[in-house]
Amino acid sequence: MQENKEIIKPREDWSFDKRGQFLLNLLIGAVVFTVVPLNFAPFPEALLLIERSWLVVYSMMHGLAFAVSLEVFGRYEIDAITRKFNHFLFILFSASLSATLLILVIWLIEFNFIGRYVVAYVIFGSSFLCFLLSLILSKIDSLKKTQVLLLVEDPSADRIRKKAKDLKIPFQWILPSQTSLSPNHKDLSENISADIVVTDHSSIISEKEVINYVSVGTKISPIELFWSESFRSLPPEYANTDWLMGLDLHLCSPFNKRMKRLIDLIIASFGFILLFPLLVIAALAIALESGFPIFFSQSRSGYGGYPYQLHKLRTMKQQAEENGPQWAEKKDSRVTKVGKFLRKWRIDEIPQFWNIIKGEMSVVGPRPERPEFDIILSNEMPQWHYRSLVKPGLTGWAQIRSQYASDEESSREKLAHDLYYIKHASFFFDMEIVLSTLRCLSKGSR
Repeated sequence: MQENKEIIKPREDWSFDKRGQFLLNLLIGAVVFTVVPLNFAPFPEALLLIERSWLVVYSMMHGLAFAVSLEVFGRYEIDAITRKFNHFLFILFSASLSATLLILVIWLIEFNFIGRYVVAYVIFGSSFLCFLLSLILSKIDSLKKTQVLLLVEDPSADRIRKKAKDLKIPFQWILPSQTSLSPNHKDLSENISADIVVTDHSSIISEKEVINYVSVGTKISPIELFWSESFRSLPPEYANTDWLMGLDLHLCSPFNKRMKRLIDLIIASFGFILLFPLLVIAALAIALESGFPIFFSQSRSGYGGYPYQLHKLRTMKQQAEENGPQWAEKKDSRVTKVGKFLRKWRIDEIPQFWNIIKGEMSVVGPRPERPEFDIILSNEMPQWHYRSLVKPGLTGWAQIRSQYASDEESSREKLAHDLYYIKHASFFFDMEIVLSTLRCLSKGSR
């Protein structure tokens, strides 16, 4: 390694990912709920009479509810801070919602209401500190963008830049006049500062370059790893045999497997009971508009590729597929007026809680496809059958991150997100998807 060369050390990364922001906001909600009753509330307020140990419990409950509400309203997304006034209103609404829920909990346990001053101080205190935190984190992120050097083929580099632009990720691209793709390249690490260097199979990087990069804190990332970490998806062509061998689906852990099954049963059972009145109303609306049958069953590919019967409320006209299987389109003429409303708010999916209870599906997983389309898509994308490595789900990562799949191109995008889920499946990831699904439902998902 040369002694006199100048290398600019990459910036220290002080940014927080979504989980970090979630924990910080949970802490804000908990601390505010603990501090306010002890220091700012008038003596008659009910919380002053609560034992300190229970006050800590209620504080953690408020912090968790506050952080979860912010996730439901999308406050952890990259572009959430762009409109500051709207951002603050959503934070204020999240704090109000979490405080309201806690009022009900404390009333059920303590048989007493929280005083109005405590509620007001907690709501505005949590909102102000959370908003201030988001401004600080946004300012830190804007001080210096992540610098990325792409040592990949031009089509791959263009694809990466386009994806980052679509997702509004503020990378700063380093475009050297000579790269390691050049036959007579020079040692780039001697004069280029980068936070991340992205490589692919065509990159020619010497051991000296690797040492120079790593010694100043630069991360050298294969293109598939960079894509996965930055965009939270994985193009099918990167899911090779090495990727398969690196999977850990927790199938060898009875605890993880049974815990996921227990959560599926709890959510499906409560969901079916709570939404049963809505199911009855929807069934009557279908019968009045287009008659019977009300329910619709269709063969879908399940875990391991084995078919099962998926149940839904009928949203299309009778004999909608008299000419054979067809892709369901975004504005499908076969959908009835009632069906359009049911599909928009996913009410037609309620019967699938029964599939979950039977063990044919999970709450979270890749959405099941029809066997006829599985054959077509597997011919176009050999990795398509990897989706059957886990149970199909009522909702999934692809459903909240990509457009409605109605052709092979959109199915490729869908597969990229499903592959990412299969690789990173966990309890916390499932909870993130469930909460994000609630946010999608509040806007009308289809």
